[in-house]
Amino acid sequence: MKSIRKCLSVTLTAIAASCFIASAQVPRLNTGVGPAIAGSYNPNELPERALDFLRDYYGSHYAQSCEKDYMTENYELTMTDGTEIEFDYQGKVMEIDAPDHSAISKEAVKNILPSKVYKKLTELGVEDKVEKIDREKRGFDIEFTDGSSLHELFITSEGKLLAQK
Repeated sequence: MKSIRKCLSVTLTAIAASCFIASAQVPRLNTGVGPAIAGSYNPNELPERALDFLRDYYGSHYAQSCEKDYMTENYELTMTDGTEIEFDYQGKVMEIDAPDHSAISKEAVKNILPSKVYKKLTELGVEDKVEKIDREKRGFDIEFTDGSSLHELFITSEGKLLAQK
């Protein structure tokens, strides 16, 4: 009987030791909440410049979704008509993309682009066919609706045409 107890005691000690060793080798994961990179945001709390743009050009549409990127401080909205708009932390339009086969209003395009860039579009006769504007460091990447003779242009902020597709 003593030998059974001794054997059982040794076995239980070995099992307990192996569990302790195994748990020590498993890396512990941080189960807490990490830093938020992006999240839902109340569109009524956008910078005033962004709110003015939305009131002036999308007054009849509402923000279907609004997210804030906490790393870049940019805001991304999807409007009920399908338009996607990205504003920077000051409320300046960084990117706007109309629903497929739709154009951004001429008035909104004129508001977003510097006058020299807009003038270039009017010279080319495509100011009313703009489907997407993407503001980049050196200028603007502009895409057009299918009905346009042009597909895509890259124009500097000074109105110089750099690339055409």
